[in-house]
Amino acid sequence: MSVTAPGKRCCLRRISGLQVSIVVMLCLAAGAKTHSRPIWEFTILASVEGVFVDRFGGLDSCALRIRDQLDSVNSMFNDSGVFDGNLMFVLDSIQEFGGSGFTQAAEPHPEQDYHVVYDFDTQSLSNWLYPPDNAVLFRTFSTDEVPLPFISAGNRLLAHELAHSRGAVDLYGLEVDGRLNEVNSAGYQFETCVMADGVSRHWSDHTIRVINSNAERVLEPSGFRLLAFPREMRLLVVDLHDEPVSGASVQVFGHTWYDMALRDDPLDLGVTDSAGVYVMMPDLFINPVDSDLVCANALCLTHSTLLLQAEYGGRTGYCWLPFTEPQVHWFDGSPDPFVVTIELSITQDSSDVD
Repeated sequence: MSVTAPGKRCCLRRISGLQVSIVVMLCLAAGAKTHSRPIWEFTILASVEGVFVDRFGGLDSCALRIRDQLDSVNSMFNDSGVFDGNLMFVLDSIQEFGGSGFTQAAEPHPEQDYHVVYDFDTQSLSNWLYPPDNAVLFRTFSTDEVPLPFISAGNRLLAHELAHSRGAVDLYGLEVDGRLNEVNSAGYQFETCVMADGVSRHWSDHTIRVINSNAERVLEPSGFRLLAFPREMRLLVVDLHDEPVSGASVQVFGHTWYDMALRDDPLDLGVTDSAGVYVMMPDLFINPVDSDLVCANALCLTHSTLLLQAEYGGRTGYCWLPFTEPQVHWFDGSPDPFVVTIELSITQDSSDVD
């Protein structure tokens, strides 16, 4: 297999089976909790832009750096012991390229599961390119003082992008800027984790369940769909004594991926029943028009985060509901409806209700 780029030489070097086996064994030895779990191994073709090849002393030197980087990435997945298998990303082959990184990332790699492209650029950015590419485009730079991309920040970026290959989603895309919230001016930020802040080594409950559900399979386009929701989602409104509030007005507002803003036009509205419950419209996270389309990642979902509002007796309460919470409920196999609660600062005595 070869990849041709105008004006640059191409040289594909396959890493020997013995080398790959040694890498896997070293990765397993490095993890304290890996011995009891199966190995989910994924092979990688690395394409390295010519500037990097020259700067780092040749293709063999780049291969050593990439293997070290993948060791670090694998430890980020495996050392915590939260996944059902040991995820092992193994360098299978390496080659030099010239020209566009996007063009290179689109080249087929039938003998490897994934393609990682190290593209010399003026800034550090990374992208996961969905099937049929199944590639990470790693655009970064390097100077004599700053040996990017092979530093800890680069390792975390690569772990984030390879988690996408296993179905994980950008949890920072759920964020709401309070200054752009037309409903109550409150902000929302997902918990600190690998898929949210790019710094942490912590994996969220949602990411863990998604990766575990995909196990060792290499995902096709349909495998990135996350339409995994309970059949029923309920809002329970209670007072300060945890008693249900009947007749509370409910509104549901939706936040779209990466938008940062929250509009004040409700997706759903109604009142709670005698048990203080409002059953929300189904598929509030999903765009019904697009729900039958094959799509990539969580972009199948129109809304990533909901803001629930309940009002009764002049008192108003709010609750954020990211799509991840009902999905975790679904992944855990619970047969019960998903329930989220808003507590209003009232007691249902006449003196406390306007």
